[in-house]
Parts: sequence; structure tokens; C-alpha cells
Amino acid sequence: MTSFPVTSGRPHPPRSGEIVLSDTEGAQVRIFHQDDRFIITAERRSGGSLMALQAILSEEQYAKLSRFSTDTGAQTTTVEVERKWRFEDSSPRDIFDSLQNHGTLCSSVSIEQGYLVLGDSEVRLRRKGAECFLTLKGPGGRARSEVEVAISREQCEALWLATEGRRLEKTRTSFPLAQKNGLSLVVEVDEFRGRHAPLVLVECEFTSESAADEFQAPTWFGREVTEDAAYKNKALVRAGVPQVSLTQLRAPRPR
Repeated sequence: MTSFPVTSGRPHPPRSGEIVLSDTEGAQVRIFHQDDRFIITAERRSGGSLMALQAILSEEQYAKLSRFSTDTGAQTTTVEVERKWRFEDSSPRDIFDSLQNHGTLCSSVSIEQGYLVLGDSEVRLRRKGAECFLTLKGPGGRARSEVEVAISREQCEALWLATEGRRLEKTRTSFPLAQKNGLSLVVEVDEFRGRHAPLVLVECEFTSESAADEFQAPTWFGREVTEDAAYKNKALVRAGVPQVSLTQLRAPRPR
């Protein structure tokens, strides 16, 4: 199902109909159909050599990934609309305890994610509990095109080495939040581990930009950082956690 070749030398020439995503740091992902196989190759340049890791995709995985478009208006691609806040208290644990004491179910899962490509578009591997996913994301801020497929542990491991130096670890706690319209919204609180600790980010995903505009965040969410490029995953991977000034900490919170 999966192969693990590591080679050095020159990259293969482009193949007809393949998806190619790359960044300025010498990383490139290719997704293509060759003979009766569906293949994804992750390439990383180091000095004058080229490392290439390869995994075999199923026809269903390939079909879904091949619908990816960097156009956020594309009808064949899911458009992700989300807002993000930086939690500014010491720990969200008191929030979780209060929610559960009032009957709200909170569920937590450990997440490790690494990036095969960190350009305008991104290619991400994610280990979420016992599950693994491959995600392609287009450029953008609050609204971005996205395609995600479930992959096997073996497929993930075949490509994971290419994410070295581009990884995040966090614990994600999710719970529903009731809104004034009677509907509920899923809130995700990410507590980062490792070199990104003790950063805590709160995220909400919306069905539309108008729904995102209408949402009024609870005070405890903290300062909104949706449009702050320093809080994008690629910036966190490259530069670490942004330093917060006293002025920012003392700024009025949204109500």
C-alpha cells in the first residue's frame, strides 16, 4: 500500500494532469496518476541533494485530492471560514470545568501536525488521536479553499520525515456553544505543547462569511487574531509564538 524510497538527485519533470504545490524553501508535493497507481511524492531540498518520500494513494483518496483548487470560490472545493482568538489567561481549564459543571460536554484529543509545503498554499499531515489526515489548503485569510482526506497510519509515516522542522503539537478541546439564534457552534481550544507552549488559541469554523461576521465572541476568548499573519500555522512553525506587548494585553477585549 505504501512505499518509502529516499533518493537524491534531480526532480522528475512535471507529469500531465498532476497537482504540484511548492514553497520557497525547496519543498514540493506532487499528486499524480501513473499507470494503474495513484501517487503522492513529498520532496525536500537540502544543499545540492533532493530527498523524496512517496506513498501510494487509493483511487478514492486521489479523486478527492484532485478536486483541490487554490480558488476560494471553486465549487469543487470546500471553503473553510474560520475566526481565531488568542486566549490570554493562564489556562482554559477553569473554563472547561465550568462548562462541564453546567452540562456541556467537552472532548479532548492530542494532535501532531507537520507541513510538507508551507507556501501560499499548504500541504499538512495531521495525526489526531488514532486517525491520520492529509490536507491541502489554498491561500487566504478568513476564507480558504481546503480538501482533506483520511489516510492510513502507514501512509502518514511514509511522508512524515519530510515535515521535520515544520511541526506543531497541541491538545484540542472541543465543545458546543449556544448562540442567540438557537443554534450551536463548535468551539475548538488548542493548547500548544513543546516549543509553542504555553500558547492557547480559540477557533470557530462557520458555514459562511456572513455567519462569521454575526458571531459575537465571549469575553473569555481573548484577543482576536484572525487577520494576524503571525498566528497562522506556517508562521508559528517558522518563527515560534509571537511576543505580546503590555499594550496588547491591556487592550479592551471584544464583548
